[in-house]
Amino acid sequence: MRKLINIAILTLTATNFFAQGDLASLERPVEEFSTDYNGAENYLKRKVFLYIGQTLRFKCDSRLEQKDDSFVLGFTEDYKIEKDKYGLIYPKTYHPSSGGLGTDYHKIANNLFKVLDVLPHPKADSNDNKNKYNNMYYLKMQNLTLGDIVYYEYIAEDKERYFPFVATKHMNYMRNQYKGHFFQVVGERFETVEATCFKTRDKIQINGKTWWKCVDFITDKNTCELSLILESQDNQIIVPAIFVEYIFKKE
Repeated sequence: MRKLINIAILTLTATNFFAQGDLASLERPVEEFSTDYNGAENYLKRKVFLYIGQTLRFKCDSRLEQKDDSFVLGFTEDYKIEKDKYGLIYPKTYHPSSGGLGTDYHKIANNLFKVLDVLPHPKADSNDNKNKYNNMYYLKMQNLTLGDIVYYEYIAEDKERYFPFVATKHMNYMRNQYKGHFFQVVGERFETVEATCFKTRDKIQINGKTWWKCVDFITDKNTCELSLILESQDNQIIVPAIFVEYIFKKE
């Protein structure tokens, strides 16, 4: 048996905007510009250039789903415009209640984006090691759902849970890692785990003694959580990956 890596819930983050400045000349490290992205990681930190050419899905958030006026920050139509200038935020998805800075969550939830390029922050300076903007980039993306071009502010040294996208290649990688294998589901302190019946959506308790076969790895459309669909005899359950501290593979 071996322990598999937990998957963190992705949540949304509010990011700060900036004053206009000259674009610094930052050389792209060869290893970071490589297109050899196998999907093992979703949030790539400073290997941000690996996102070029990849498709990212803006992940839904169960908390934001419950409110009609939910908005998120970080999107812009022009990454060099000052934050107080008109047109900074993503125009087709502007949300009035955001104070001029927000994107309507419901207009972009589950939208697919293709990363066309990765651009350094306009105030980045490769000659200044203490420059905080050196860890900030902009993902130039095409919204494949709406068809337009947009930029997203990316912080290379942020926490993974603040990255609101799930790479399609990462989902496929995790699906291949789990699907077809047998597992026992055990809680953080070996307590029972609450799962969802796939057919009825009823909540059920799993005690960890049953072997389950993973038949798929998904984003649960009801909870917005990365989850496993597990099967045992005639029963199928959905288990959020983050709530399962230990998932053991049967040898």
